[in-house]
Amino acid sequence: MEHPNRNSFPKIETTEQASKWNVSCSQRAKNTFNPIRNFVQNTTVKPNPEKSPIRLSVGDPTEFGNLVIPQQAVHQLSENILSGKYNGYTMSFGTLEARKAIAEYFSSQECPVQPQDVLLTCGTAGAIELILSALGDEGKTVLIPKPGFPLFQTIASSLGLKTKPYRLKQEDGWQVDLEDLRSQIDQDTVAIIVNNPSNPCGSVYTKQHLQDILDVAEKCKIPIIADEVYANMCFDGIPFYSVASQSRNVPVISLGSISKLFAAPGWRLGWLIVHDRLEILLDAGVVQCLHQLTMRMLVPSSLIQSIVSTLFSEHCIKEQSRIVEQLERNANAAYPLLREIPGLSCTKPQGALYMFIHLDLNVLAFENDVEFTELLWKEESVFVIPGSCFGWNGAARIVLNAPGPIITEACHRIRSFCERHHYRV
Repeated sequence: MEHPNRNSFPKIETTEQASKWNVSCSQRAKNTFNPIRNFVQNTTVKPNPEKSPIRLSVGDPTEFGNLVIPQQAVHQLSENILSGKYNGYTMSFGTLEARKAIAEYFSSQECPVQPQDVLLTCGTAGAIELILSALGDEGKTVLIPKPGFPLFQTIASSLGLKTKPYRLKQEDGWQVDLEDLRSQIDQDTVAIIVNNPSNPCGSVYTKQHLQDILDVAEKCKIPIIADEVYANMCFDGIPFYSVASQSRNVPVISLGSISKLFAAPGWRLGWLIVHDRLEILLDAGVVQCLHQLTMRMLVPSSLIQSIVSTLFSEHCIKEQSRIVEQLERNANAAYPLLREIPGLSCTKPQGALYMFIHLDLNVLAFENDVEFTELLWKEESVFVIPGSCFGWNGAARIVLNAPGPIITEACHRIRSFCERHHYRV
C-alpha cells in the first residue's frame, strides 16, 4: 500500500462513456479522504493463517466484546422500542430530555451548562461537521494537532477549509508546543482544535497546560474546538479538566459522544456544547447558524435519544467506570512490555484508548511505518495503524480495547517481530 498522506487523495478516473454525459464528481467528494479508513479498508496484506488475528487498529471499544454498554440502558432501549413511542422525528437539535441529561453531567460550578447549550449530532463526526460548517467559509484555516485524529482534516477538506498542523512535543508527554501553535495563527485562522485526552497519544493535559493554551487563543482572539470524546476516561487517578472549565474569556465548543464513553459507537449519538461566557459566539451569529445547520443534518435516532438520560444515570455511570478500569489495566500491562523492546519507545498512556509508539528506523529494518504495520500483520497477525495516518511518520498506534491476555499476547508477538527485524551490528 502507498504511504498514507493527509494531503493526497486517490486519483479518480473518468471513462470515455461517462465523459459523454453531463455527470461529474464534485470537488468536495474528491477532497474527502480518511487515511485510517483507507488503510484499514483497502489493505491487501493477509494475516498469518497460523496465528489468530489480533486487531488493535480501529478505536472501536466493542471489537472484542469485553467492553459492553451499561445493561440498564440496553434494557431501557428494548422497552422503548416495544412502546412504539419513539418512532418519529424530534427537534433538529435533539430532545430536551436528552440535552438536559448531557448538560447536567458536564455542568460544574465553574463551568455551568444549560440544555440550550447542547446540540445533539450523529456521532462526533456530525458535531465536527456542524461546528466547522458554522465557523469557517471556504479557504479559511483550522489548526489541528500533529499527531492528531485525522477526521478533522477529512471533514475540513471536504468543506473547502484548509488545515495547518501545530506540533505536539513527544519529549514532553505530547503537550502542545505553544510557540509553534502561536506561529501557525494568521488572519485566516477560524479555530484551534484541542484534543484532550488525546487520540492517538493517550496524553491528558494538566489544568496549567490548558490555561497556557487558552492564553494563546485569547491573545490571538481565536475560539477553541475541544475534542473531548474521551472526557473522564483517565488512568491512575489523573484528573480530567475540560478546556471550557479553565476558560474565562475564550469561547469554547466542546465535542463528545457516547461512542467511547459508553462503548456504543454504533449507536451514533454525539453532541456539541457551546461555552460562551461573554456571548461572543452569540453576538457573531454562530449560535444561530449552528441551529440553522441542524435543520440540514437532522439528529440521531429518536430511540437512542430516548435512553440518554438512562446512560447518564448514576447506575450506568458506575458501570461505565469499569470500562475505564479495564483500559487502565491494559495500559499498565502493555507499557512495560513495549518500552523494553529494542527499537521502540513510548509514553505511558494517561487516558483515552490508545498507546502511540515511536519506531526507531535506524534500529529496525523498515523503510517506514507502513511497512512495519503491514509486515506485523502478515507475520504476527497483529493489526495496528501507522503513525503517518495521524500526520506523524515513524510511529504506530495501538488500541487498548482487547481483553488483558490478548493485549499481553500482542505485545509478545510485537517483541518477536522486532527482534527478527532488528539491524544486526
